[in-house]
Amino acid sequence: MSSTTFFDTHNHQLYHIINQSQRGAIVALYANHKFNDFRLTVTTLEIRKSNQTPDYYGVVFRSTVDLSHYYLFEVSPSDGGQYLFSRYDDEGHKGRLWQTLADGSTPLLRESNTIRIEVHGNTFAFFINNKPVIASVTDQSALLSGELGLYVEEQGAEVVFSHLFIQPS
Repeated sequence: MSSTTFFDTHNHQLYHIINQSQRGAIVALYANHKFNDFRLTVTTLEIRKSNQTPDYYGVVFRSTVDLSHYYLFEVSPSDGGQYLFSRYDDEGHKGRLWQTLADGSTPLLRESNTIRIEVHGNTFAFFINNKPVIASVTDQSALLSGELGLYVEEQGAEVVFSHLFIQPS
């Protein structure tokens, strides 16, 4: 825990992430737990917006410990609702590489949102508030295993994550 990631002292089911970084996103990994295929649900609530818009936050999965490779599913309730699913690969001397696998608008987002992610091999399905965001997405260059984490992108944003449930599938 730190000043940017902490459990609510009154209710230990609430996990806060405050992005105070001037260099980018904050990622809080669920360390020492690797997952292959799984079903994850988490409830999100942005309680402080950044000075920038839109504010994106979400879930990192199949991550390496050093965050050099991972998937990211993120949402932004701004501008009618947006989602983005991408893969990050740090290629070392070649620089960083983001590969967008799916993105678009979604009217499913509210003030508080339950995100569900279902991962089976190289196929991914995403739900917001129990409704599918898009048809499943397949990544031929799939990362097959890794850690899970929570993600807040913009400096100044604070998001509360609760009711995190992970089930192998």
